[in-house]
Amino acid sequence: MATPSSYDPLAFIYNTHWAQPERLMLPVDRFVLPELSPGAPILDLCCGTGQTAAMFTAHGYEVIGIDGSESMLAYAKENAPDAQFVLGDARSFSMPGRFQAVVSQYDSLNHVLSVEELTAVFRNVFEALRGGGVFLFDLNTEEGYLQRWRTTSIGHVEDDHAYITHPTYDRETRTGEYNVAMFFLRDGVWERTDASLSARCHTPEEVLGALEETGFEDRRVYEAESDLNMEAPGRNFYFARKT
Repeated sequence: MATPSSYDPLAFIYNTHWAQPERLMLPVDRFVLPELSPGAPILDLCCGTGQTAAMFTAHGYEVIGIDGSESMLAYAKENAPDAQFVLGDARSFSMPGRFQAVVSQYDSLNHVLSVEELTAVFRNVFEALRGGGVFLFDLNTEEGYLQRWRTTSIGHVEDDHAYITHPTYDRETRTGEYNVAMFFLRDGVWERTDASLSARCHTPEEVLGALEETGFEDRRVYEAESDLNMEAPGRNFYFARKT
């Protein structure tokens, strides 16, 4: 039986309010799609509730999504019925030689809490790619954590649900906690559910070094605002190729 994911309690909130992959599609359009043949196989790593997979399948690509949350995947199957979804861990999956591209969006890999585990993810991705395949992912930078993960509470209220977030970031350890209190109206009674997500700020040197260690070439990092003219402060995009 799969271990419950910290994202399981968040699946409804994530699907309803947070999943906006179109905001981060510019690097995909620029660096990934020109590399693909029609109908190419793509791995959506840490696919969440499937909105990105739906965008790929709408363009005729063959998509497999992997995520560690059964609850998130339940929404993904509804949002992207033409994609295939697998319950799995980015640190331990094995699909050798299947994909022309692997994409991971929305700083999902910040939830990998050590360089050693990040290297394991990259090794799995490298093995999953065909020769010449490309890997694109984004990560929060320390600037992003300092802006968005320190003493800032964000809330949202609907007639039948509400949530409040309270993130914290420790600059010394470069780790953060994203705490969410959710309230749902069920049979006339408000019920509370809490969730907490852990994250680590990996430096560009650590990330590029791990990519090099696992065999990737043509390794690049782009700062979202200054390099790509995107309204995504505190976010880096990483591109790498298996040759």
